[in-house]
Amino acid sequence: MKIIAVDDEKLALESVISAIKKVKPEESVTGFRDAQEALHFIEENACDVAFLDIEMREMDGITLAKKNKIIMSTS
Repeated sequence: MKIIAVDDEKLALESVISAIKKVKPEESVTGFRDAQEALHFIEENACDVAFLDIEMREMDGITLAKKNKIIMSTS
């Protein structure tokens, strides 16, 4: 299972990744502080789960989720 976490705040992202790894230590977790970088990753790698910060500077988590849905539906 591929899991991504996206949060523009470093400490919040580290906390989310740490919590995920405690619950699912065997799973791959990739973190991003930039939503655009996460979007590029998603284009190349199908993700099973995404933990998204709702309020980010350049692209909010809702927009990222919508773009992810479009990418996943065309794959």
